[in-house]
Amino acid sequence: MASHILLYFFVDVNQIRKASAEQLYLVLLENGNLVAEDEIDIALEIISETCWDGDVDLAKHQRLKLYEIFGLEVGPLGSNSDGTSKKTGSKKPTNLDENASYSSLVESSGF
Repeated sequence: MASHILLYFFVDVNQIRKASAEQLYLVLLENGNLVAEDEIDIALEIISETCWDGDVDLAKHQRLKLYEIFGLEVGPLGSNSDGTSKKTGSKKPTNLDENASYSSLVESSGF
């Protein structure tokens, strides 16, 4: 369950990261056996003292610490499996002609 909540720490929306941190804090309080006993206080401290809706770089750094505490691996961030950037990797070409897509919709509707 905690690993599912940690996935929301990768969202770019500040409020979602903050709400996820609050939920993770509650989960850890209820289920202290999710992490090693000596690391529960560290995890709770990271969650409670990090401004999740603030500086994105700090939030990313703290998120990585939490992943380490939970024993989870984080894949390479910002790149595809072949090492290329997600932004420059191959994408489907987008049709920029609005009329062409509208014509296609009208045509497929049988009008």
